[in-house]
Amino acid sequence: MKCPVQMMTNTGRANSLRIVARAFRALGLVALLVLSVAAVFGQSNRGRGQSDSAARDAGQPSGQLGSRAEQAATPIAVSSADYRIAPGDELEIRIEDAPELSRRCTVDADGDITLNYLNRISVEQKTPQDLEKLIADSLRGRYLKDPSVAVTVTQFNSR
Repeated sequence: MKCPVQMMTNTGRANSLRIVARAFRALGLVALLVLSVAAVFGQSNRGRGQSDSAARDAGQPSGQLGSRAEQAATPIAVSSADYRIAPGDELEIRIEDAPELSRRCTVDADGDITLNYLNRISVEQKTPQDLEKLIADSLRGRYLKDPSVAVTVTQFNSR
């Protein structure tokens, strides 16, 4: 007959082994779930790559197609002469000799943005180049001698 202390030790080991076995099974299920999710996202990214090339062929900025989550995960820094700014787009406006006037902003539902010294500016249906010229002309003379303005659409949220 076994000593009660020895029986308790064996029971404790058996319980520990059961706990470890359960943990490994759970870990295996989690790993399987992660691999399944990765496979699904891998498939969707391949499909997205094809639509990006189709978008480039159609003259649209890459990444414009797809879900908002994909757009947010992939910042886009494109300044196309054909692209028209619309509500929801995110812009980066850099003014070379006046960094205090430079800023990032989102075009509001009315198609406007607000800039220091210039107040509300209607930007809807303007190209980034049109907006650069508008801002530079508005600042020229009153605030700056010869402003150099760069506008970049950093996120295409309008479409």
